[in-house]
Amino acid sequence: MYKYAVILVLLVSRVVCAGNKYPLPRAIDRELAKAGQLELLSLRPGSQSTKSAETFHGWEILGRSPVADESVKAGVLAAIRRGIAESDGSMHLCFEPRHGLRFTSGKLVVDLVICFECRQIQSYLNGREKPTASTSTSSEELLDQLLVDAKVQLADKAAR
Repeated sequence: MYKYAVILVLLVSRVVCAGNKYPLPRAIDRELAKAGQLELLSLRPGSQSTKSAETFHGWEILGRSPVADESVKAGVLAAIRRGIAESDGSMHLCFEPRHGLRFTSGKLVVDLVICFECRQIQSYLNGREKPTASTSTSSEELLDQLLVDAKVQLADKAAR
């Protein structure tokens, strides 16, 4: 009986320690590390397919800000990775993104469209959609503060 209890504990601990079931695709994560430029975008949720405004993967752009400081870029990337690592893999179905990130390096472009409300990150490599990742909300405050510091309008969160 002891033997079966030990096996059960090992199996359960492996599942619990396995982490996020929905990480960023490896190709996306690899390219993020190489990115030379970063642009942070504020998106209007509920505005997909707006034809009269500039959009980011179908979401209206409220404003944008380049992130030139290398330490800030590294901090944003670390915060995004930390949020993914912290996630238990659960996601809601709303997908009303308020944040976007565009990482570029030469001809490669990685876009992340982030909904912290439902804890999803849609990822794109050179315009092609890749699997969705799950995230925690831990990096939302940093992204909001960077947008505020750059005097970029934030989407209203009162409707949450």
